[in-house]
Amino acid sequence: MRGLYVNTSVEQVAQTIDFFAQHNHQLSDTVAGVDVTMVYSRYDWKAEPVYTVPEALGGGKIFCHGWFIFNGERNNLTALAEAYLHDSHAVFDKIPFGVFVIAHINGNGETKIVSDTFGVSTHFVRCESGKIELAPTVKAFRNLPKPDEALLATVKAQGHLFGNFTAYPGIERMDAGAVLADDGTLSKYVRFDFTRSDPALLSSIPELTGKMIEHWPLEDRTLPLSGGMDSRLALTHQRFAFGYTYGPESSGDRPVARQYQDCFERYYEFEFSEPQTLDNEKALTDTFFFGVAVAVPRLPTVYYHTFEKAQGSYALFDGYLGDVVQRANYIKYGGPMGSILKLFPWLYHLRFSVRSILRRRYKALTDEVFERLMADYHRHTDHLELDDYQKITYYEFIYGRGGRYAVSGGNIVAGQCYTIVPFFLIRESFDILISQRYVDTVQYRQVGRIWSKAADRFRKPLSDSGISPMTPYWLVPFINIFYRIRLHYLPGFGSYAIGKAKKR
Repeated sequence: MRGLYVNTSVEQVAQTIDFFAQHNHQLSDTVAGVDVTMVYSRYDWKAEPVYTVPEALGGGKIFCHGWFIFNGERNNLTALAEAYLHDSHAVFDKIPFGVFVIAHINGNGETKIVSDTFGVSTHFVRCESGKIELAPTVKAFRNLPKPDEALLATVKAQGHLFGNFTAYPGIERMDAGAVLADDGTLSKYVRFDFTRSDPALLSSIPELTGKMIEHWPLEDRTLPLSGGMDSRLALTHQRFAFGYTYGPESSGDRPVARQYQDCFERYYEFEFSEPQTLDNEKALTDTFFFGVAVAVPRLPTVYYHTFEKAQGSYALFDGYLGDVVQRANYIKYGGPMGSILKLFPWLYHLRFSVRSILRRRYKALTDEVFERLMADYHRHTDHLELDDYQKITYYEFIYGRGGRYAVSGGNIVAGQCYTIVPFFLIRESFDILISQRYVDTVQYRQVGRIWSKAADRFRKPLSDSGISPMTPYWLVPFINIFYRIRLHYLPGFGSYAIGKAKKR
């Protein structure tokens, strides 16, 4: 499994590492008694992503897994390392875009771990007696403690954990946008700008996305294109070497997505059930999600299949959580109440409480575990200068369903061969989107503003849910209800999100 292993066992996940070996390089080192192994993309890095620190600055080494943009360049580790050694942790807040985890081990063996802004690099840590252990999977930790049965049951019931918890006490997900020292000190380096609430700024997001995509040559770019509006945003300013869509041939995503096949040098569409299931798929997913989440069946098979079709276009541009920041999907209720609010979203002006929204979202949790979630929510959000709806979105984005479950597919599973570029995580875009009035966002008022400068061919066609960026916001609830009934209850209307056709 790709990732950075510090004082943990790659032997315990050797089967997974071996399966993806043709796409990766592996290096092993010992720095002042600290054991390091890194399994990293052979496409991203032509030289080992390791910086040797001069003795005058403490010696040791800096290891980087993943990718980043810094000072207008992609993956210039020397520039980033030298700036960090000069300016300390504050330099990481100057990275506008990246998915990475960094280990700095000095000449005395003192270790620090740095995570990317949103924590989507998804590594796990244990810090005991002045020693840090790090790995991209809980399965790589030696001497696992007895699991917390309540959290283990939560994984099965809810499908994922929350916060930074794993089912194994003492082992946690590395916190987002943070630096962890081996004495247990955790420092947050991220300084979000929540003052960017001017709706006029929303129209800049497609162009910001396009400029960031330029850091990858055309021949390296892959885009999984659904019938929705999130992945389509990447097409407004850029072309891609390879694109693909899966789903039923005549309904859901494919009829919408194929309108844009001319934006790709190669385009491929297929049924989700078409590729032959990998023989070791279960073993792979057990490694990926051990003690933290349940797997989505067939995703390893599908991503492996598309990578073979990609012909070397290794950078996958993913619309990860675009629905959350464009349309406020993580503050919406489920059940009958959710249907009422879909039809009358202006009712969110009644200011539903944080507890009521989260309890409905996490209805599978026992009361005891839910109180742990609420405590974790307050720990991560009470200090933020956001309203309650914005805080819920922030928490769910980083510490809830987003960072603990949605991240599983495109970022973790696909990330074993592809390099994942989740373009809604550009810092400037996120700061703008999270700062907007979320009552407006949940009413779809922001969608038209985001797309206002896009070409008509991208903003006029309907999505698979029957709306387009130009649909008047007051019509959206009625269209949503109709399409929801059609998608879930009428034969033949499968979708990208569902992953396969309904049985006819």
